[in-house]
Amino acid sequence: MAAVLSGAAGEDALDGYQAERLPVAARVLADTARRYERVVAAVREPGRGTEAGLE
Repeated sequence: MAAVLSGAAGEDALDGYQAERLPVAARVLADTARRYERVVAAVREPGRGTEAGLE
């Protein structure tokens, strides 16, 4: 990305960047969704707290 911004590479280099980063973003989003669901379930369960999302 830095090469494109500096002019050292053409904008077509961004296609490779996107292909490389999208799977990583999808994994982060999936992990966040799983943690969110655990926290919401824990908050609804008496005696548990938001720490359940950290498990």
